[in-house]
Amino acid sequence: MKEVEQKKIKLSYLLSGLMLLGFIVIISFGLLSGYKVIKDSLLKEALANNEAYAKKLARTADQFLTDSQDTLAYSADIIEQHLMDDTVLDEEARRLQEQADSFNSAVVVDTDRKVLAVSPKTVNVKDKVLDSSGAREANRAQRPNITNPYITITGKLVVFISHPLFDANHIYQGLVAGTLYLQDHNAFYDILGKHPYDDESFVYVIDKEGEIIFHRDIEHVGEKVDAEIIKQIKDKDVGAFRFTDADKQRFVAGYSKLESADWYIILQRPHELVEAPAKWVVQRIGLTTTPVFILMILITLYATLRIVRPIHLLAEYTEESLVSKNVEKLKNVPSFYDEAQSLKRSLVRTLSSLQSQVEFFQNQAVIDPLTGLTNRRTMDEVLGNWHKNEIDYAIIILDLDHFKRVNDTYGHAVGDQVLQYLAQKIKNHARTQDVCCRYGGEEFIILLPHTPLEEAYSVAESLREDLAKTVSPCGDIITMSAGVAEMSERAPKPANVIELADQALYRAKETGRNRTCTSRDEC
Repeated sequence: MKEVEQKKIKLSYLLSGLMLLGFIVIISFGLLSGYKVIKDSLLKEALANNEAYAKKLARTADQFLTDSQDTLAYSADIIEQHLMDDTVLDEEARRLQEQADSFNSAVVVDTDRKVLAVSPKTVNVKDKVLDSSGAREANRAQRPNITNPYITITGKLVVFISHPLFDANHIYQGLVAGTLYLQDHNAFYDILGKHPYDDESFVYVIDKEGEIIFHRDIEHVGEKVDAEIIKQIKDKDVGAFRFTDADKQRFVAGYSKLESADWYIILQRPHELVEAPAKWVVQRIGLTTTPVFILMILITLYATLRIVRPIHLLAEYTEESLVSKNVEKLKNVPSFYDEAQSLKRSLVRTLSSLQSQVEFFQNQAVIDPLTGLTNRRTMDEVLGNWHKNEIDYAIIILDLDHFKRVNDTYGHAVGDQVLQYLAQKIKNHARTQDVCCRYGGEEFIILLPHTPLEEAYSVAESLREDLAKTVSPCGDIITMSAGVAEMSERAPKPANVIELADQALYRAKETGRNRTCTSRDEC
């Protein structure tokens, strides 16, 4: 009997299936690896941005509390000269409460905590004894004091800011104080109620026990934060971290401690919002490369009809990553007939195209999308490389003067145009070897390699003078202030140089704006 031969799968079908599987592996691995790289980059940048913005908010809040105490000290000087004049006391209490949005109410009390004057009059406590924990604490302190938040008898969560009163013989006579209602709108609320993201991100303030003392959603005031947050902030005054709350929601947070009170400002952003751009990038890669892959698959299906020897090498290499060495391996596969050569070219073009797409979108993650300048993460890498290779450099930190007025007057769209206008000015004045970066908000940094302080100062002044005589997109001339510092024994590390430049910028702001100061106190 003639033996019946078992039917085998056709080689063309087998090879076609293997090649199709290889393409799927390449695409999947490329997209997943690109997504992971971009996501990690975005997370690092979000942590750095949140920390920097929390630190900036903390400085602003500290300045607000310091200014509030200075205002109370000024009133105390007046009251001490008219302790027995009820008219003066009433007038000072009214002025404290009405002239600015610093306090929700103001009081003058004697040594027995009896209220001598109060504003507004609707706070009906005149001639009554204040028995709140804040009033007792301030009266015992007999010095400028900021209390921790406490609940009043009216059920309000308040902070009591006070300054003592002394007579001509330096005998304690009572105090003048202002209160902040943390659950009501006031200047403190306006400072902390804003954040750099127009999404579900939010800013809140906690005390050292982890109780929320400020939140834009007033219903959260008085709540306790997750134990994970308290654990993260207890060892450092400034930092950033990721955490998962009790509801299994993931967040990226930055925080900074206030110097004038045991409070922490926390900027918190949902994890999925940070990752969202990475998903968009991967989708774009998939959409832009799909036609190429379809074409390559068709070519491959045709070529595999004649492939014999090179097929196992090609299948093996298609399962590897998208690094350049894999393309070189494919180029070295022997192709002694036309069909093998065609398949090899197809794979090489496919891998090269996908690699180029991944590299392109990875580059997008290191550029500030609004201004086109280098972002902060890349700036840190450049400075780290210069420090490692012992390259001398100088830094210019610059900041637009009164930029908030531009946004408030003309809107954020015009504000963005002004930032783009400044970025172009920076590029125009920077040299070929300089690195121009957006540091955050309206702050920018120029990195100048192999540049002494005097030369960096000249670059900053040239930019400032140009800006001061040119009409910006908002229709007005916008000025800037700048701080300049250089790497030296005094500032050997990038963080030291940035700190000196930031201090110089602060002096430029304090001495009138529209000027450049250096770390050598030269303005």
